[in-house]
Amino acid sequence: MKELEKFKEILKFHRLRITQSRLAVASILIQNRETPFTPEEIFDCIQRSDDLYCDQVSVYRTLSIFEDLGLVSKFLFHGQAARYMISISNKNTPYHKHYFKCDQCHWVEPLGDCILLKTEKRLEKKGYRNLHHHIEVTGLCPRCTT
Repeated sequence: MKELEKFKEILKFHRLRITQSRLAVASILIQNRETPFTPEEIFDCIQRSDDLYCDQVSVYRTLSIFEDLGLVSKFLFHGQAARYMISISNKNTPYHKHYFKCDQCHWVEPLGDCILLKTEKRLEKKGYRNLHHHIEVTGLCPRCTT
């Protein structure tokens, strides 16, 4: 598992221990790389696993450490707990996606390309700096409409 080795490498570089809890959280994030998970969902996945162990408090601590190291991105959706997704990247070029969130079952699904990147580039050429945006499309997913 190449990405898990990258996690270990970054932890070692920052002189942080490679613990069973950190590896468990990393494993869940890697296995579900396209879906942002809440800490509770990560903990539930670990609990269902026969091979992984981590207590709930350690999930929160680990996510905080991973976010500081640029290993995960934190996503905030209206009316929901923060969600986290793997994003091993250069901190100067943050990982960024947009999502659809079902109002009924709260399923979160990544959308395609960002339509605002061109607008941000035009604004930067005009002198605007530190631009950020967040798009959240909500409605009912196909499972909830049937």
